[in-house]
Amino acid sequence: MVILSAALLAVERIMPAGDVTIIQRDGRRIDHAPPPPEIARLRPDQVSASTRGIPKFLLVSAMVAVSAVVGRKVLRMRLD
Repeated sequence: MVILSAALLAVERIMPAGDVTIIQRDGRRIDHAPPPPEIARLRPDQVSASTRGIPKFLLVSAMVAVSAVVGRKVLRMRLD
């Protein structure tokens, strides 16, 4: 679990941030530039991303980790 978390953090650092748009110019060079204002601005029919799912994700991850540890211990007890 720790290795997976570390790998995800490493990939997140390598990939460009969400507020950066990669614009490819004629010279085939990739520039990092902020998005144009018309793209970055929310339209009236749009809503911003919600962070309410993060606690649920963490809770489910913790429950899966606990069940994996308990399952492993039960399996070891039955095999011994």
